[in-house]
Amino acid sequence: MEIYGTATVLAALFNIGIGIYIFTKDPTSQVTRRFLAATGILAFWGVAEALTLLAPTDEIALLSARISYVPFFILPLFLCHLVYHISQGKWRSLRRAARIIPFVLVIPFFTNVFIEGVSYTEFGYNPVYGDLLPYFAVIFLFFIVSSFLFLWSERLKLRLGKIHQIDVMLSGFFISIIFVTFFEFLSPLIGLDLPKIGSIFTVFATIASVHAYFQYSTLIYPELRKQVSTKDALCGALCSLCSSFHSGRCKSCSMEDEEKKTRCKVYMCALEKGVNCLKCTYVFTCELYREYREHCPCFDPFRYLPSGNSYRVESADYALGRCIFREQLIRGDFGLVVSREHPDIFFREWDLERVPLIWLSVTDENKWTINPENLAKLTHIINNFIGRFPISCILFEGFEYLVIHNSFSTTMKAILSIDDEVVRCKSRFILSYDPRTLDKDMLAVVERELKSLPEEYSIAV
Repeated sequence: MEIYGTATVLAALFNIGIGIYIFTKDPTSQVTRRFLAATGILAFWGVAEALTLLAPTDEIALLSARISYVPFFILPLFLCHLVYHISQGKWRSLRRAARIIPFVLVIPFFTNVFIEGVSYTEFGYNPVYGDLLPYFAVIFLFFIVSSFLFLWSERLKLRLGKIHQIDVMLSGFFISIIFVTFFEFLSPLIGLDLPKIGSIFTVFATIASVHAYFQYSTLIYPELRKQVSTKDALCGALCSLCSSFHSGRCKSCSMEDEEKKTRCKVYMCALEKGVNCLKCTYVFTCELYREYREHCPCFDPFRYLPSGNSYRVESADYALGRCIFREQLIRGDFGLVVSREHPDIFFREWDLERVPLIWLSVTDENKWTINPENLAKLTHIINNFIGRFPISCILFEGFEYLVIHNSFSTTMKAILSIDDEVVRCKSRFILSYDPRTLDKDMLAVVERELKSLPEEYSIAV
């Protein structure tokens, strides 16, 4: 009897322990906060099941059994949220339904229609179920099956690295669901006398989530830029800092003619909602923003860098590439930097809010440091960033450094892999390098594969 109660407590401690450990790695991340909340609910479920098995009286066992079903829908809710995340907000209705159903079923949980009482067995106290159990099982399985089907449909659209991430998570959830369903539903429905210990098997889902999300994914979230002036655009562009505005070639969105502004769908959407796009909770998944932000009726043709392209910028001191990158950030692009320079040095004279920077170094300083020989991880992080954020711009420095640690052909293959994602997601990639460090054949390959800056594009360094 005690062995089952002890096992559920240990599983609860494991879940909450993992949640706290991950949370301490990045306390400011929304992902780690949600993961901590999920593992906390799983731990609560385990403790409630332990109290059911080891309760000193029938009344405490009955109350604990009913309470244990309150967090029971955390697994399908977790799956539904995963569907929402992977599909970039596509299956919003499924996630909303998964959030509402547990609250609807809370009241029946505490009635005799669901659990009539408890009986003492060789395992400890076990619930005696009422007529509601089969319907409860159907609802539970509906969300589980729907989530798996939606995840599978999204899986078929993903890249290889992302597919592996989903497969790892699905395998953990699948194992958990099989055992949970068997011990919580099938055993009482078919008359098997087994202990109620489904919470033990949630550790498989916890382990798979940690392994997949934190091993194969990244926690790179750029700081959303704050509005500097009333002259700034509703789409998030910092017009008040833009060289085109100060030179008189662009009036800025806020000062432009009303008829011209109303042609911009992004402006009209932001105006209707009364919020700057970068303060909107749906900006990362907004299809309208992703599709029409580049169609600004106010843009300066001499400062416009077409999206969906990878550009090569020859600069011995990287100054030109950084100026172009800064201009794109001012225009509202979500930025990521890959550099040989330490972040504190890179941002020493930076006049904008910091953006995420990956430091290429053999020193394992923090999560932003990547060994130059780990091209697979570097490529994955960049591709993940490009796919996650609309209209992104990547400044890539240290190409020569990667060639030293790998080879030119291997490094170039990684760059071309990133270029494929840039084209697919209509982003911008700026490869800034010193031409003196590459031989003639290497330069020929770079010039053939990456575009030069448009002839009409001009910028002061």
